Amino acid sequence: MKRAKVDLAGLVVRVDRWRREREHARSRAPEALWAAAAEVARKDGIHATARAIRFDYYRLKAQVEMDPSQALCATSAGATPFVEIEIPSSEARGVKGETLVELVGRHGERMRIVAAAGAVDVVGLARAFWSRTP
Repeated sequence: MKRAKVDLAGLVVRVDRWRREREHARSRAPEALWAAAAEVARKDGIHATARAIRFDYYRLKAQVEMDPSQALCATSAGATPFVEIEIPSSEARGVKGETLVELVGRHGERMRIVAAAGAVDVVGLARAFWSRTP
């Protein structure tokens, strides 16, 4: 399903409508509004977007820094997304005694490591690479 492009003015209207129609004054904004706000903030800036719609700047910043395809599932589940890593044996790759790890960050940055077999903590390395702040 393709989402329609959202602009700041349209988002302000949607947020105002949600505020008027919500059941309780302290109801949480729906994840769809947070996702739309993150999309707008990527174009118009986090501060300008948060101020216009009166959303929490730091939560919006966290939404913007997430991969857009994972933003809804990661925040609604309250957990980090699952990443499966399949490491074929060195014999299957035709290489003896060597491990190759290639990682790609959310902004396109890349890291490639070639090390002795078993010398790399792949999960720890991936977690450190993907959780660092640029």
